[in-house]
Amino acid sequence: MRFQPLLLSLTLTACVTAESAQLPQPAVETPPLSAPPPQPPPPPVPTPATPPIHFDILSPAGYLEREAYRALGPEPVVQARGARTSIIVQWSVGRVWGPGPVTAFQVAVRTGQGWQVWQKDGFESAAPQVASRLDAILGDPKFWKEPERFPHSNCTDVGGVELLIRHQGRVRVSWVDDCHERALTRELGYLVHRTRKS
Repeated sequence: MRFQPLLLSLTLTACVTAESAQLPQPAVETPPLSAPPPQPPPPPVPTPATPPIHFDILSPAGYLEREAYRALGPEPVVQARGARTSIIVQWSVGRVWGPGPVTAFQVAVRTGQGWQVWQKDGFESAAPQVASRLDAILGDPKFWKEPERFPHSNCTDVGGVELLIRHQGRVRVSWVDDCHERALTRELGYLVHRTRKS
């Protein structure tokens, strides 16, 4: 009977092992997956800056360009410089003792679509009859023979118009007062000044 304790021990061990197998095992916790770090935003795309405009204010042409830039902004001045034909017009009121303050600026630019005239509120296309007359004056040899600076007349209205004209490689700065009514230079200034009011 010496085998009975051994048999009993084996039986109890088997029962304990079977019961242990039926007990729920504790769940093994797995560490959560870490989210990837946020990517930095892409760098902003630099916008091209408007190149600075340099003016030779010691020259009449540079002075007029700078004043037009101040009055109308950079776009019409850039357009006028880059075009084969353009006109910058500065008007001053008349006074008995001399020219008064500047009252208006316009910039007319000859483009492939015709003449565009800039003022403070933007630009518009010139009317066909005005555009045709502008072309006719610039193509007239009499215009280029007129003095660049007309002498003061004997009238009391000494206000006038100053023009910076670029045309097919020529650059000309002209001034004429309101009393030279037949001057083509004066007519050119009036056409640019009034083209958007016609």
